Amino acid sequence: MSQDHIPEHFRPRIQAAREQQLEELDLSNPYFAEDSHKLTRIPPLVFELTHLKVLNLSKNRLSHLPESIDSLSNLTRLDLRNNQLSSLPESLGNLTNLTELYLSYNQLSSLPNSITNLANLAELGLRNNQLSIRKYSCNKANIKRKIKRALSVPDALTKHNKPILCY
Repeated sequence: MSQDHIPEHFRPRIQAAREQQLEELDLSNPYFAEDSHKLTRIPPLVFELTHLKVLNLSKNRLSHLPESIDSLSNLTRLDLRNNQLSSLPESLGNLTNLTELYLSYNQLSSLPNSITNLANLAELGLRNNQLSIRKYSCNKANIKRKIKRALSVPDALTKHNKPILCY
C-alpha cells in the first residue's frame, strides 16, 4: 500500500471508473482479505466520480464516512457493510437517489436525522450494529414505529408510502 493508503489492487478500478465514466465502482474485499488490502479511508478521487450510481465499500476497515459523501449525489446503492463505522455524517441524507443502503456489521449506535430525507430508499441493512433493533421486514409505517423507537429517527422518514425492507 502506498503513502496515500490506497491498496494497489484498487487503483486500476478507480482509474477505469474515472476514465470510462463507469456507473459502478467495487472497492470491496473478500471476507478473509489481509488488512493491508483494506481501505482505512475512502480515497479522495472517489468523491470526484459524481457519475457513480453504485459504490461498494464493503469489507474494509473504514471508521469514518466523510461529509463529502454527498458529492456522489447520483448514487442509488451504497454498500458499507463489514466496516468499523461508529457514526454517519448528516450529509448522508443528501443522497436522495439512494434506493439501497447497506450498513450491517459496523459499530453504529445511532443514525443521522437526515436519513429521513432518503425518500427513495427501498432497502436498509442495519443488522449487527450497536443499535437497539431486531431483524425485521417493514413498511414505512413500521419504520416509524420500530426505528423511531429504537433509534430516535424523526417521523419524517414515514412521509413516503413506498415499502422498505429493513434488516
